[in-house]
Amino acid sequence: MNTPKTRTWKTTISMVAVALLLAGVTVAQPPIVSGGSGPRAAARAGGGHPGAREMNRLIEFLQLDDTQKAQWKAAHEAQAEAVKPIFEDLRANQKALHGALSSDTADATAVGTLMLAGRDLQKQLGALHEQLRQDLEAILSPEQLERWKAFEAANGGGRGERGRGRRGPRGGGPHGGGPGGGQG
Repeated sequence: MNTPKTRTWKTTISMVAVALLLAGVTVAQPPIVSGGSGPRAAARAGGGHPGAREMNRLIEFLQLDDTQKAQWKAAHEAQAEAVKPIFEDLRANQKALHGALSSDTADATAVGTLMLAGRDLQKQLGALHEQLRQDLEAILSPEQLERWKAFEAANGGGRGERGRGRRGPRGGGPHGGGPGGGQG
């Protein structure tokens, strides 16, 4: 039976489900940042990565030679250019999704379509991240690759496993206490 009360419950359940999905997509996305000041804003304005200091520590820990450093930098710059339009699309998608959810007459189909589009954009980012990883691994010698794997293991397997924006336990790589112990 499709009574007004049943429709209300279906709508409520649908909106809760969409809100939970939106929360998951939002957590998985990079922060939307504009303006600001300080070293992170300067890094963004200059096209650099906000984690440049950590990246430099990793490069030192891996003991990259000058050729490898240039290749490493070029791979990151190429990836940064490749993700820019996807991030722009994600921002637009998130804004549209917010608008759709804020409406008094939210259309579940439109919200669902936006959610699926956001998920597809996240998958594109994941594919680009994996490509960068493969490109970086190709630059490294077998010994450096082992050091990188040890570094990641000591640091929680990479940023994704500790959660976005959380630091998780230190203790390896160039930070001391783990493989390499800051030697390098």
